[in-house]
Amino acid sequence: MSVYRKERRVSPVRMGLIGLLILAVVIAGGLLLRSRTAQAPADPLAAARSKAQETAQGLDIFTVEYPQASQGAERAGALDGLARARSAWESAQTDLAAVDGAAVTAISADLAVLSEKAQAGAPAEELVPLAEKVQQAIFVLIRASQPSQ
Repeated sequence: MSVYRKERRVSPVRMGLIGLLILAVVIAGGLLLRSRTAQAPADPLAAARSKAQETAQGLDIFTVEYPQASQGAERAGALDGLARARSAWESAQTDLAAVDGAAVTAISADLAVLSEKAQAGAPAEELVPLAEKVQQAIFVLIRASQPSQ
C-alpha cells in the first residue's frame, strides 16, 4: 500500500513577503552598523600625538647615549636619536600648535638649542637636564591633546 501525499505549493506572494522581510532586516542592520561608526569621528591629532611620542623616545635615547659619548664612546648614536626626535617633532608641531602654541614654540626652541649644543660637544651635565625638560613638556602636551571622553 502506498501513501499518497498531495504536492504542496508555496504561494508566490508568500515567497515575495519573506524576501522583503529578509531585505528589510539586512538594510536595518547595515544602517545600524553605519550609524555606530559615524558616531566616532577620527581623532585629528592622533598622528601628531604619535609623532610627539616618537620625539620623546628619541630624546630618551639621547639622554642615555649622550653621557656615554662624553666618556669616549661614539656620539653618533646620541646625535642620531636627537635628529630623529627633531624630525618627528617638525612633522607634529603644526597640528599640536592648535592645542598649546606657546608650549610648541618653547619645545621647538629648546630642541634647536639642544641640537646646536650637542653638535658642539657641550657637556652631558648641561644637555641631559634640558632634554629631560623637553621630554616632560612633550608628555604634558600629549596629555593636553587627548580627546575628552
